[in-house]
Amino acid sequence: MTLIGTLWLLCAGIAIALAAMELLIAFRLRTCRVHVPFAAMAALAAAAAVTELASYSATSVSELGSWIKATVGFQILWWMASVWFFTDYAAVKRRWIPAALIGLLALCLVIHVVSPAGITHGAANELRELALPWGESIALLVGPATPLAIVAQLTVALLLVGAVALVGLLARRGERRRAAGVGVAVFLLLAANVHGFFVDALRVRSPYLVVPAFLGILVVVGFDLVDEVVRAFHLNREVLANQRRWASLVESLDLAVLGVNTDGLVSLVNPMLEQLVGRPAKDLLGQRVSTIVSPAGVSDAELLVERSIDGKPPPPTEWALRSADGIDRAFHWSTVRLLDSSGEVEGMLAVGADVSEQHRSRQELSRALAEVTKLRDQLERENIYLHEELQADQRFDELIGESDSLGYVAQKVDQVAASDVPVLMEGETGVGKELVARLIHDRSPRRERAFVRVNCSAIPHGLVESELFGHERGAFTGAIKRRRGRFELADGGTLLLDEIGELPLDIQPKLLRALQDGEVVRVGSEGPVQVDVRIIASTNRVLSEEVREGRFREDLFFRLAVFPITVPPLRDRREDIPLLVSHFAAEYAAQQRKRIDQIPPGVMDALARYAWPGNVRELQNVIERAVLTSAGPELRLAEPLGTAEPSGNPVTMHSGPETLEAVERHHILEILQRTQWQVAGAGGAAERLGLKPSTLRSRMKKLGIERNGPS
Repeated sequence: MTLIGTLWLLCAGIAIALAAMELLIAFRLRTCRVHVPFAAMAALAAAAAVTELASYSATSVSELGSWIKATVGFQILWWMASVWFFTDYAAVKRRWIPAALIGLLALCLVIHVVSPAGITHGAANELRELALPWGESIALLVGPATPLAIVAQLTVALLLVGAVALVGLLARRGERRRAAGVGVAVFLLLAANVHGFFVDALRVRSPYLVVPAFLGILVVVGFDLVDEVVRAFHLNREVLANQRRWASLVESLDLAVLGVNTDGLVSLVNPMLEQLVGRPAKDLLGQRVSTIVSPAGVSDAELLVERSIDGKPPPPTEWALRSADGIDRAFHWSTVRLLDSSGEVEGMLAVGADVSEQHRSRQELSRALAEVTKLRDQLERENIYLHEELQADQRFDELIGESDSLGYVAQKVDQVAASDVPVLMEGETGVGKELVARLIHDRSPRRERAFVRVNCSAIPHGLVESELFGHERGAFTGAIKRRRGRFELADGGTLLLDEIGELPLDIQPKLLRALQDGEVVRVGSEGPVQVDVRIIASTNRVLSEEVREGRFREDLFFRLAVFPITVPPLRDRREDIPLLVSHFAAEYAAQQRKRIDQIPPGVMDALARYAWPGNVRELQNVIERAVLTSAGPELRLAEPLGTAEPSGNPVTMHSGPETLEAVERHHILEILQRTQWQVAGAGGAAERLGLKPSTLRSRMKKLGIERNGPS
């Protein structure tokens, strides 16, 4: 076999192997994005290598023309697959550009198929043997080019320009490795085209190098794809290992372990607890705590759960379980709060020691609780980082709408995302300020690190400093261990200070100092801790008015308001309501395993005319209830909406004081009365208001709302 034959068949074999590997990855990951287009590229490159090799040994003009026509056809198809691949590879959002390039390539393919000699040569051609320096000879087709070749040349030029622009886009995003890979591809293709020009002009005695260039691109980009898959595999394995260690610890403890979610329902029991109460876990999960507690201890158990979830450090307490032998066994309980990867409370974990027989000492219980707490803290820190790493390649793009006001927000996000300047977002409750903050983080160079959110209005006044900056062990009553604050959790990432207008005045100077100096001081500590955090603040108040009223520091306001963004209320972008309704209906229908594909005009008109005082959050809740109650494929509202003026301004539903606090208090009271003062659980006030139960209880306390108090 000749040298050229060996090299070209080797290129084809490597390309086929890469195609098979990427198809296998796509099958295992159950995704067609990126990997399937890459496999198509590799397969077409292999086909082009085989047909080009056959053309070099042709003995007649007609035979050579047929093989060259097949080779060029495969190369055009390779370009089409390349555009498809790089569009998904770089997450290009302007899809009309790759669509136009694919259209041009399709035109080239049609011209190539229809033209007798293809898109590269005219009808009058001749076969010429080219002697290579190492003794081989290959057949080349020479002669005048067809005028239609200008279409192919223009298309190739546009493809190279688009590839250069793609390199710049990836570099601006901070994706240097991907930018380098695309840059190598551009260089190889440009070099191969320049070399081909000299071969056609008989200035260089060499075969065309397009096939080796294609192979080089496949190897460079394929290595990057495989590296991403390997990284994702290792991260998933670490998360699973952490989860297995957690489950193993809970199951092996010689103590009763009880997990409760924010609705007060049992979410976790270990085998020891199952054995004590004589009931399997499937019968306990989802039940209220009172079902496994002796009647005398029900109130103590419920108080312990409520105080733990609300962040009020409960004292160690004792209450009895209903054991399998019918004898109530007293347990000494200690609790810790459970936080999800974003730092939000998702429930509490209670660890109980059987003290009815006094065979376990208090010292053993303390060691066991310390072990559980230490592992929980470790898993919390690791999983925050690992979950963020797994989500780093996912593009976050959930701004739904086409209105000019929403376009203004998107423009502001694009302007500020790449920088580290503080952002202040103002807007009414429920307009999606947190979503905008997450978009800024996802499009920033910090997207691979943590996004941490803290709701300033939901933290008790005495715990705000500890929540933000952390505390040392023994700093105050209940501080049994060192705890990192939200600033440290967000180190290297983004910290969202939600409802910043609710931040107490005595904490504001400390926050200002942290922003200016880039360091925080834990409560009870003397030394500062350096942090690198990008700050985004949001509020439903007008902070400039709060400054004038003396409720917010002016220097802190100017420090936060470097780049202000105002998120418009839903009533000011009514043209977005149909898109939002369709999106939420499809999302909740999929969750409920229903088919909702029709929205009657009357329903859409009612939704478009309603004032939406609760904005997008209220619309989301209305659509979720509508999907839940709709029996057929048509979306039906669960209950009539309030009326709205033709202009879209809400009609006043009640008389009385019109301050924001008074309106909020009245609305919460109305919902509580409708739900018969049920705060948590299905159909409760918290669910209707779109709030967490702990957040609603905090707002009720601040507004002085009590069941038997003044209304």
